[in-house]
Amino acid sequence: MAKFVVPGQVSVSPDDERSKGDFYPTPFCATEALLRTVKFDGHVWEPAAGKGHISDVLRASHYQVIESDLYADELGRGSKVNFLETTSVPPGVKTIITNPPYSLLNDFIIHGLSLDPEFLIIHASVPALGGKTRGKIFNEHKPSLVIVISNNLKIETPKGVIRSIFNHDWIVWKKGSVDTQIKWVEAN
Repeated sequence: MAKFVVPGQVSVSPDDERSKGDFYPTPFCATEALLRTVKFDGHVWEPAAGKGHISDVLRASHYQVIESDLYADELGRGSKVNFLETTSVPPGVKTIITNPPYSLLNDFIIHGLSLDPEFLIIHASVPALGGKTRGKIFNEHKPSLVIVISNNLKIETPKGVIRSIFNHDWIVWKKGSVDTQIKWVEAN
């Protein structure tokens, strides 16, 4: 299969070696950009915590963070929990922030919304906003805000650190919100 790659950038395609559990850590600068744009309070749950890239930035900004991950034993952070099998948020949690495995993105969105947090905030690539199934999800559960990171992020992959060919975003659902806004931010 041929793939188009911009010089100096690398694509992760179905033919490439995938990280176990689709583990691609969120760059610190992406979470910092989120925190410059969205204000929330209360405890935060990161249910796909990986090695703590999102959690570390949240803690540095004085948030109380509960970490879990299906692969916690191997990645060394948080409790071993299958987010998709949970029935409630941990005590005190008002916000769920995560970068889920792309293969489970739809499931994480639907399940996260079913847990009824004050905020559900998902990190994904801009192309993840498309598709028939995801369009149906977004029409039934309109995000309150999509934060487009206008510069391409450096992403850790099994091949090493690369500059993504896709822009990334934060998709934010705030309880009670009915309209979707879009904001563009830089993540440096």
